[in-house]
Amino acid sequence: MDFRSLFNALRLTRARTSRCADLANPELLQLRKENTELKSRIDYSQLGYVSVDSNAKVIATNPSAETLLGNTKNQLLNTTLYHYFSDSDLPHLQHVIQQATHGTATKLRTTAGGTDNCIPVMLYLCPVKPQSRKICQITLVDLSEHKAAEDCLRIARDGLHHIASHDALTRLPNRVGFNDRLETTLIKAKNLKQQVAVMILDLDQFKRINEPLGHQTGDQLLKAVANRLKNCVPFGSDMGRLWGDEFAITVENINTHEEIACVAKEIQEQLAKPYFLGDHELITGASIGVGIYPEHASTAEGLIRAAGNALNVAKSEGRNRTQFFKSGLDNPVHQRFKLESDLRRDIRDDCFELYFQPQYDLSKRGIVSYEALLRWNHPQRGLLSPDSFIDLVEETGLIEPLGTWVMEEACTRFAQLKANGNPVERISVNVSARQFAKGDLCVKIKDILQKTGTPPQALEIELTESALIEDLSDSLEVLKQLRDIGVDIAIDDFGTGYSSFSRLQRLPVTRVKIDKTFIQDIPHNPSNESIVRAIISVAHELQMEVVAEGVETHSQAKFLSTVGCDLLQGYYVGEPGPVSRIAAKAKLKTSHKAAALA
Repeated sequence: MDFRSLFNALRLTRARTSRCADLANPELLQLRKENTELKSRIDYSQLGYVSVDSNAKVIATNPSAETLLGNTKNQLLNTTLYHYFSDSDLPHLQHVIQQATHGTATKLRTTAGGTDNCIPVMLYLCPVKPQSRKICQITLVDLSEHKAAEDCLRIARDGLHHIASHDALTRLPNRVGFNDRLETTLIKAKNLKQQVAVMILDLDQFKRINEPLGHQTGDQLLKAVANRLKNCVPFGSDMGRLWGDEFAITVENINTHEEIACVAKEIQEQLAKPYFLGDHELITGASIGVGIYPEHASTAEGLIRAAGNALNVAKSEGRNRTQFFKSGLDNPVHQRFKLESDLRRDIRDDCFELYFQPQYDLSKRGIVSYEALLRWNHPQRGLLSPDSFIDLVEETGLIEPLGTWVMEEACTRFAQLKANGNPVERISVNVSARQFAKGDLCVKIKDILQKTGTPPQALEIELTESALIEDLSDSLEVLKQLRDIGVDIAIDDFGTGYSSFSRLQRLPVTRVKIDKTFIQDIPHNPSNESIVRAIISVAHELQMEVVAEGVETHSQAKFLSTVGCDLLQGYYVGEPGPVSRIAAKAKLKTSHKAAALA
């Protein structure tokens, strides 16, 4: 037998022996099987596996690692792993490889593939036993999909945060969002030692629009208000819609209360201009409460609360007002509940009475009419004018029974004056927007006129501009019905609602009353004089009489007489008083005023 044949036989024998040994050792067979399965899993795993020594030389790799590192197995073996990672992370990578090859498991987030093929990865490094070999196994996890998922989650979180912190209707920050912004602003103000003002704004009698015209029109008005606020608040101011018709504004780096008062006035003037929404022309005012950091509060919640308390006072004292927070306003909720309780009690106990203010007719040289003004004889607070309680009366729904009482009482007093020989020609009664929109006003007036024996021409209904424009077509119908009865109609506070004369000519109105704000600066304000002249001229062209309110001086009365005003009302003519004081004062002042204005 030659050598080649011997070698082949020996190899065959060894193979058979080996197979026999395997068959005789099941544990060895199982181990080899597991090793084969493990190698298969590593080769087909989406995770990258790389083995390196302490010098970061690649000893072994799998296909996924080759893809992540951008090279083939032959290119990777025996090369330094540092070549395949971002240069900026090399010091960190060197450190963690040294830790792992010396027995400490660690991890590192970095970028694989160099500058051409940047892939975010997480490296998990663990030592390979025995540690004397100083080899570490690195598992590479591709974070590309994780990053995309993180981006999606971040976008979703941002979107949810925006939804949670913003008002869907106006796109302004809501109470949560405004509060967060205000806290940031106050931190900056504290560091810079600056003052910050928060204004809480509430639309006057928003329910008068939202209820009769529907929530869709109310929503349109709120969006229009938000847009106007964006255009008239100081640059850099934060804004928010807290709820309903309540908005908030932050003004930074202020020095005086007068600065905020000017901002508030500008806002009120802009918001008072007409809104043209579909077929409706709407007018609304705004009441504003102001809180100032650090004078009134040092936290966001405290500042909002202070401004809110001031707002409640502004609303209770009349519309279209600005009120700064002051001590004593800390518990407005309790005050409001107390006032409402007192109101219901005193209506039941007949604690209300009418005062009458005379109107002087310049052509007849005498007092010919009176306006009925409601007064509340509060047991603790004394005599209160409507500005301090009328909003609460309307909100509680008590305006309808109280308004009916006022009209009936006025007609009854008119009959009393006539019976006492007073030459009164008519009594004027204010009717609220809620009463006017109720729908049964004409029926109630007919009943009251019949019950009191008052001739229709002796009653004048005073309505504000805002009460008439909520739904002009419906308003025209009601006004025509009132004129058909024979009742006179006057527009009260004319000019404050930015009414157009084109709309005025469509209304069957008997008189317009020029608001006192246009009278009080005469004769020192040429602009007001021009406005008064224009109103009188146009009203006369439309066959309407003009009443000037708030006349307090002889120079004002003289000017109004010169420009053709028909009637004067104010303290120059006579202050409001109970019916028992009318006769004597009327006779005393009639001759005096006639002589002075002749």
